[in-house]
Amino acid sequence: MDDEKKTETTEEKATGPVPAPKKKVYKTSDIAIASCMILHGFTLLKLEPMSSAQKGNKKVPQNHFYFVFEDGPDREKIVMGYVGRTLKVVPADFMDNIRRLKQATKESSQ
Repeated sequence: MDDEKKTETTEEKATGPVPAPKKKVYKTSDIAIASCMILHGFTLLKLEPMSSAQKGNKKVPQNHFYFVFEDGPDREKIVMGYVGRTLKVVPADFMDNIRRLKQATKESSQ
């Protein structure tokens, strides 16, 4: 598979009438990591379309997104647990989240 998965942590300004402090966000293009993060209580803030520049100037299909989460102290443990195959999840819940996330990307790309 030629598709490279990208993850990154950034800070994003909250919008509103009163300037709010920047909140840390975590972005990933890996739908499985996104599913695990939801299972472990992280809040999905938005889907962010991926640009060609973000994919190494390759043509990016319309339905490729970053899953943007509010960052938290356990994020690294969850991601490393998934990558290292030590993270415990309920398989049915994991797959339900995969289906929901796929549906959300389809709806966002229309």
